[in-house]
Amino acid sequence: FTATQGGLVGHHARGHVADRLPRVDGRRAVLCHGLHELVYQVGVGAAVAVGEPLRTRYQFREWIERRALDIAQPDVARCGITEGKRIADLAATYHLPVAYHVGVCLGVAMAATWHLAAATPNFYIQEHEPPMFDLANRLFKEPLRVEGGHAVVPEGPGLGVDIDVETLRQWTTQEGDRA
Repeated sequence: FTATQGGLVGHHARGHVADRLPRVDGRRAVLCHGLHELVYQVGVGAAVAVGEPLRTRYQFREWIERRALDIAQPDVARCGITEGKRIADLAATYHLPVAYHVGVCLGVAMAATWHLAAATPNFYIQEHEPPMFDLANRLFKEPLRVEGGHAVVPEGPGLGVDIDVETLRQWTTQEGDRA
């Protein structure tokens, strides 16, 4: 599995603009039309990636039908594996690529995202945040791996990750332990 069908990149990927949309349902239609128009009127010449705050294929459908996004960017930690696959399938219906969002999450969400990306024919590129990646790996018996700019999908049962319960215990507190 190649995280970009050619390489793993971070926030500074060239060629597309990722949104940071406010979570205001009543104004979403205005936002979805406005974001796309702004990018093209300014002449940025970049594809618009949208999806971090969206949770369902129904929310994505509005953006796709209004042609307000060029790249669907669902967050598997927020929408789940099944809905993430449905969103990718919807995007594929409109010949749109998918770039799964990975924000502030831990390794289980990263592993789920990588598995889904490997099974998504219209997968384009994977966001990668090294600080979160390093932090997430502290909780696994065997760390997630990126080799030569490529995400290595974990193997084994389930998502292929095994949480180090002892390390997790050290990071948690009991109600009475707080200072």
